[in-house]
Amino acid sequence: MRWRYRTAVFVIMLSLLSACGGTHILPTPLPEFPTVAPLSRTAIYWDAGIQLSYPENWAAPIYFSGEMFLAPNAADASKNSTPTDPIITMQVSTLAGLNATKDTTLLSLLLQVSGANAKTETVTQATTEFGGLDATFIILHDKSADLYAETILFRLPDGRVAWLIVLTPGTIWGDFAPIADQIRADGKLVTSAAYTFNAPNSTAQPLQPFHYVPGGLTLNLPQGWIGQAVDTAGTVLYHAASDPTYGDHSGFSNGPQLVIRSEKLTAADVPSALIASLQITASQIRPFIVNGQSGAEYDTSDPATGQVVIFIAILGTDKTTLSTLRWTTPILLSVTMRPILSAALQTISFTTPGSASPLLPPITAP
Repeated sequence: MRWRYRTAVFVIMLSLLSACGGTHILPTPLPEFPTVAPLSRTAIYWDAGIQLSYPENWAAPIYFSGEMFLAPNAADASKNSTPTDPIITMQVSTLAGLNATKDTTLLSLLLQVSGANAKTETVTQATTEFGGLDATFIILHDKSADLYAETILFRLPDGRVAWLIVLTPGTIWGDFAPIADQIRADGKLVTSAAYTFNAPNSTAQPLQPFHYVPGGLTLNLPQGWIGQAVDTAGTVLYHAASDPTYGDHSGFSNGPQLVIRSEKLTAADVPSALIASLQITASQIRPFIVNGQSGAEYDTSDPATGQVVIFIAILGTDKTTLSTLRWTTPILLSVTMRPILSAALQTISFTTPGSASPLLPPITAP
């Protein structure tokens, strides 16, 4: 447990004067209480466009579809037992995802996501603000588990709903509550300008070539990106090393990313193959040519996370290998990060599928 403890011991010497002399009472130590490192680190959850401050000695954020998780230890994210450390989550959802409508009140949504039930006691409930937005909050106490949960809920400018939950064992709630208040007060909305790995341009973000062996594709991506093999079938994930991928294997990242996989073409042509693979209609795709090779594109978005998803299928030089590129970005970064994809497509060159290029960055094994 990453708490540093500070113990103040006061020795009280009381002399009871009497005709017979004095009697001393043993020193009584005060209970220990945790101290928290300064809130000097920041985390941005791009699916919601929210930045939070968190303690310097906590683990790096862990991201899932619809949630950013903060805790002193990364292992806390996978525990199913009653937490012994403070835990903070930032979550986001569409109204439909909560079975709500635009007329559903913030209070109704708050009671739904906070987990309030017959076993919890409401400590306090009021209106507040988060990042300049009207918000409502509730503090619940689960007496059976001795846990306190503070939930702050608000509507995002795009109509979705976001909420911050601070879950703390009762033994340290009184000490951690001021920290929770400071985390809430420091929270703010951010724009794409806050993304520190900006889209490529001639001065700020040079490009480097990556070679995708199974498809025989070479394409340019920003320096600082890495390629990671994600399975034994040859699928490769490309993304900025500083952007963590989601821990739920949803195929998304807290930033732009590109996934490429290859397979043998079994359909009549590339558009037909993409239609069959994604179970879509012909009217939903558009064909195009990439450096003389035929391709097809399909654009969509993920209803749960709001991430923009672009599929691009390209035929290799052998006319039998089909490579599918899956580009994803959080919606707030979709416009400013699109030049990365455009640069990759414009610079694609082809070699024989399966041929290696030892001069280009290696791929990390899964």
